[in-house]
Formats: sequence, C-alpha cells, structure tokens
Amino acid sequence: MFADHTAYVKAAARDIKAYLRGVNSGALVGYAAVDGEPAFRDTLAHYLTCGDEDIVVDLYGRSHVGL
Repeated sequence: MFADHTAYVKAAARDIKAYLRGVNSGALVGYAAVDGEPAFRDTLAHYLTCGDEDIVVDLYGRSHVGL
C-alpha cells in the first residue's frame, strides 16, 4: 500500500533527528504530503508518527486543494 519513498522518509527523519540532537537543536522534524485517498493518507500518517521517538516525524501535515 505504501509508495517506495515511505521507508526513505522515515529513515531521513531518523537521520535528521540524530543530527539535530548532535548539535543540541530542539527543532522539530516534519513531513507534508498532498491529500490522497483516506486509506493511504491515514495509514501513512500512522506509519510516520508511530514508533520510537528517535525515528518518527514530529509533525505530519497534508495539503488539501479544493477546486
């Protein structure tokens, strides 16, 4: 169900958080996605925000553009 990029995004969040800890930064790590099918976007949000605090995104946002 996930696109190939989701594991990369979570790994990037992990690496960025490790870097930020290393430089004593309190910055948050976020991910923003375009709106999509509810089953995908809800599962993606859960995947990116669940787990150990060292590997999850702190903020998850989605863009909804109504026409």
